[in-house]
Amino acid sequence: MTDTNNYALADAAHDAELARLRTIEADWDAKTRRHLQDLGVGPGQRCLEVGAGAGGVARWLSGQVGPGGKVVATDIDPRFLADLKADNLEVRRHDIAVDPLETDSYDLVHCRVLLIHMRDPAAVLRRMFAALRPAEPSCSRRPPAARAPAFPAGAAPRPSTAPRRDTSPCSRRSACG
Repeated sequence: MTDTNNYALADAAHDAELARLRTIEADWDAKTRRHLQDLGVGPGQRCLEVGAGAGGVARWLSGQVGPGGKVVATDIDPRFLADLKADNLEVRRHDIAVDPLETDSYDLVHCRVLLIHMRDPAAVLRRMFAALRPAEPSCSRRPPAARAPAFPAGAAPRPSTAPRRDTSPCSRRSACG
């Protein structure tokens, strides 16, 4: 992994950072699970969770895709993912902004509260889109107050010109804000 992202919270004290991540999970996991269910995540799928934090979404995805599927949970700071143990779940230390990532490999790519930490969120979205298998679901979620633009799969994100989306479920071929 290349250490060029300067993620401000990477060196945060363990207990304080874990508490922050657990608060995000408590506030957002139920909504995220409903949203991913609406997208049709299920058995046999390959999912990428970018910026996996404390692993709540990755753990849930692992159960949804079952033994025939796979979940890859990535984070620049994976210290809170050590307890994720499942045959279909892989944890990676990974900086989405610069580290290599498989292309055309995943049925679903998801992140939440990640893009606000990126210097170039559009470039990160392009990398995430490239990881998707053609015409498969992608969803990037942030709290509504910091909503990200939505883009059709395969389109180059242009934050300054992209249309805004409401909080309704996104299409299977878009990133959601």
